[in-house]
Amino acid sequence: MVKNLVLNKKKSIILEPKAPYNFDANFYKPSHFPSSDNFWEKEKYWITMIWKSKRLGLKFENTGTVNKPKIKVNIYSQKELSKDFIDGLIPEIRWRFNFDQNISEFCEKFKNDEVLGSIIKKWQGMKPVAANSLYETLIIYLVLQNVTVRRSVQMLENLFDRFGRKAKYAGKIISTFWEAKDMARSTEQEIRDLKVGYRAKFFTKITEQFVNKEINELALRKMSKEEVKKEMLKFYGIGSASVEYLLFEDFLLSR
Repeated sequence: MVKNLVLNKKKSIILEPKAPYNFDANFYKPSHFPSSDNFWEKEKYWITMIWKSKRLGLKFENTGTVNKPKIKVNIYSQKELSKDFIDGLIPEIRWRFNFDQNISEFCEKFKNDEVLGSIIKKWQGMKPVAANSLYETLIIYLVLQNVTVRRSVQMLENLFDRFGRKAKYAGKIISTFWEAKDMARSTEQEIRDLKVGYRAKFFTKITEQFVNKEINELALRKMSKEEVKKEMLKFYGIGSASVEYLLFEDFLLSR
């Protein structure tokens, strides 16, 4: 049995999203796929992350309000992280959790609207959030195809057990994803043996595309909606429905 990763080195930073920012509405999305790489409780959120090939544990804590947001981010690792590493990580955190989208004009414009007013009052500061990398998100989309949520969870847990790790930090034990190169070492049949069915072929093909650097996630973020859509349709097994979700949540093209 593979031992848990113990992430006992800790760095804490304070980040301020653009107001309004609703912590719980952004970090807890009941409609999202439930996976064991994250955990939420009121005003706190844990998620694992791979950045620059390092497995990290993040714990977010709400220390502000919707109109004056402030979030404490605790970053856990196996070894001490350099200032340069943290400085490079911060923009990625801000992107994934949509700290910089300005929706104040929308909220102000429609706060008294007959239909939207009550929704804005209840959910003011709620935004689309893409907590995972593009590769991880595509893996999730594939396990969601054509099955019940229970079956999807089972498949993802099988993949976590084979390719990921369990990370222990901040009082939790949480799954980590894997890098594309980790899955690339396995054959399609070995992946199929994890009871993922036809998706094994899709996992293999998409993983190859990432390993071969055919798509650059950071470059995609700078493209127009139509350019991103064209690039995303190159992914094996990803159709127009999945692309629409990617455009809205991962690339935040509603901005």
